Amino acid sequence: MATGIGSLAVVIGADASELIKELDKSNKKLKEHGDAYAAASRTAKALIADVIAVGAALVLATAHATANAEQMQKMAQSAGMATSQFTELAYIAKLSNIDAQQLGVSLNKLNKNMVEAASGTGESGEAFKALGIKLRDSEGNLKSNSTILSEVSDKFAKFADGPEKSALAIAIFGKS
Repeated sequence: MATGIGSLAVVIGADASELIKELDKSNKKLKEHGDAYAAASRTAKALIADVIAVGAALVLATAHATANAEQMQKMAQSAGMATSQFTELAYIAKLSNIDAQQLGVSLNKLNKNMVEAASGTGESGEAFKALGIKLRDSEGNLKSNSTILSEVSDKFAKFADGPEKSALAIAIFGKS
């Protein structure tokens, strides 16, 4: 068994308070940076969600506009006029609370009544005569529906509102 001549005890002492203060400061800065990163992350997620929502809204709006344009094109074709012209008339009609579909029906009725009146059949011939509108041009060709529509509009603008004007409108465009 070995015996020791003496024991040596070494105690190293230090003031660790400055070290602890610096570690606390570092922890606070790390927490601040972590909070800032978390806030930035939340903001980025919200921004991405907004961008996705706007993109989805644009897709839906485009689909709706495309469907509306196709519908306008079909109604214009049915009415026998260019889509741009029909769209302009639909806008004007909308100002008078007449939707595009009602406009299309009325224009189809106008077309039918023009053909019948020009051939001497149908009841609308008297209405065109009462307004002083000739359905054929100087060469004997049937005028376009847009030309007749413009002439009817000009005549109606000079006509007093009342039952006679309404009866003429119904005879030419049909009931809506």
